[in-house]
Amino acid sequence: MDDARSARIHLAIRVLWMLGFAVGTTTHVIDVALGGIDVYEGAPTAVRAFWVALTALDPTVIVLMLGGAPTREGLAALRWRRAAVVLGAGIMIADVAVNATMTFAIGMPGAAPGQIGFGLVTQTAFAVFVLATAPVLWRRRASTSTSTSASGPARISAESAASAAEPADPPPSS
Repeated sequence: MDDARSARIHLAIRVLWMLGFAVGTTTHVIDVALGGIDVYEGAPTAVRAFWVALTALDPTVIVLMLGGAPTREGLAALRWRRAAVVLGAGIMIADVAVNATMTFAIGMPGAAPGQIGFGLVTQTAFAVFVLATAPVLWRRRASTSTSTSASGPARISAESAASAAEPADPPPSS
């Protein structure tokens, strides 16, 4: 797979991650805005605290996935994105586990035990996507052709240096 196609796939995966966590953020913000801190009344205290904490944790994944700041490049951005991968995967594993436990063992607030809601289905599908694509996001490095870091000037990879040394067109023959 060529570098340009690989970069597009990587970007698409990152965008889908950010959209998924934006949906989670929006859901929890609306819940808390409409119902206050006791929005999940009827659920155990630890579960309620977890669901409210997602209001801050979900957008944190988005910020980390963006690389922390628009000015971050290269290795710094990669470290931020890897932190997003770890946090995002952890959130999805915990969220699906908590929601499945609530669904099948206790019952979601306002629903009977075992009554599967649309949220659990879509959340499980997103969790599978996150876990399946996490290794891709972990391995993908930022462009190595040129990168500027705070510790030094732009670095050029051996491959791009070799291609820069070769003339673009052969000299015309006389």
